[in-house]
Amino acid sequence: MSVWPEIEMPEPPESPRRPVTDDMHGEKVCDPYRWLEDVENEEVLAWIEKQNLRTDSVFGHLPQNEKLQQQYADILSAERVESPSLVAGKLFYLRRRRGDEQPVLCVSEDGEEQVVINPNEACESGLVALDWWHPSPDGRLVAFGHSRGGDEQSILRVLDLETGELLPDEIDRTPRTSLAWSKDGTGFYYTRLPRPAAVPDGEQHYHQHVFYHELGTEPDSDRKVFGEGRCMLEMYQVSLSNDGQYLLITSNLAVTDTEVYVGKTDCADGAFTRLISGKDARFRGPIIDGTAYLFTNYRANNWRVIAVDLDSPGEENWGEVLPERRDVVWQDAKFAGDRILAVGHKDVICRMYLYDRAGSVIGEVPLPFEGSVESVAVDADNEGAYFTLQSFLRPPTIYWVDFATLSVEPVRQSEQVVDPDDFVVE
Repeated sequence: MSVWPEIEMPEPPESPRRPVTDDMHGEKVCDPYRWLEDVENEEVLAWIEKQNLRTDSVFGHLPQNEKLQQQYADILSAERVESPSLVAGKLFYLRRRRGDEQPVLCVSEDGEEQVVINPNEACESGLVALDWWHPSPDGRLVAFGHSRGGDEQSILRVLDLETGELLPDEIDRTPRTSLAWSKDGTGFYYTRLPRPAAVPDGEQHYHQHVFYHELGTEPDSDRKVFGEGRCMLEMYQVSLSNDGQYLLITSNLAVTDTEVYVGKTDCADGAFTRLISGKDARFRGPIIDGTAYLFTNYRANNWRVIAVDLDSPGEENWGEVLPERRDVVWQDAKFAGDRILAVGHKDVICRMYLYDRAGSVIGEVPLPFEGSVESVAVDADNEGAYFTLQSFLRPPTIYWVDFATLSVEPVRQSEQVVDPDDFVVE
């Protein structure tokens, strides 16, 4: 039986209310403790110090404190893999290694792993992070964004995987950038924020536009493709069709409002056709062989996939390739050749199914354990897909599912530091 020592707990620091009121789209929002966000203020630093002393006065006396700290440190520093992406037969993924502050980007071909981007080498204190990455269609180049000090204001760079050298191209103001490589890998479409001086104060994180960058050219001369004169709140996602002839842009203005635009990449005037608008629903998906396959909740609370012919885009001509199901809430759908790999929840449990392009189910993929499926990675030329599976007790593992047999096998595994058999999840 543990005997708790007598604890002298310091008084909490004074926390005066200093109201600051913001006008958020006509709504007055009052924040009485905004002053505590200024972590460089001496008063705030003293407040934090007093709070820490008060907390340590309790946890520092717990008999099991040292053991718990060691156990938590062991769990949090465990090696971890996640976020697979399949391009040109190469498997890209993140690996967070023990001792590293930041995960590294790895590529695997024929089973051999190679670290290609290691942000820890740029800063030993872990202040440089890899924010996002997009391999070129042939898997030879990787466009990626890195930021410093947690500001997430990414700078775009391009790495040549064959030489290990960075190309001279460097583009700032690219946080959370959506990027689509041209089919020949000589350039890419990407989203970028404006120069702070070019917009009113406080709007530097809005006014996103889509540009096209040709490798080896000055970013300041990049052609503006989309976004001029539109609402500053819109955020764009870009993708190219499998033949490289069409650029698809989805515009998200609100949680339930998506507009979809499509344009020919060889069109000199950069004209776009509005494919979807005013539906009060979400849409996303690729263009394959002249048809947009859009994952949507339009007239489908449990989601579905529709087919929109670019030559006849009217709603009356839409087809349905992945039907809505009453017993499954679809989470995602990926296209690989003539197959659709669909992930959803049935009775609150994650399930994975393989469909053909006609919307007929081929079979259910037997998942190794009950958990959450994330980051499904497919390629049109592969007869299978990679995906990440994890649960409360099992860290992410990257699996491969074979479409011919629906068999599943682990490819890259995180470090298992707890025994799942010691716990019961209900």
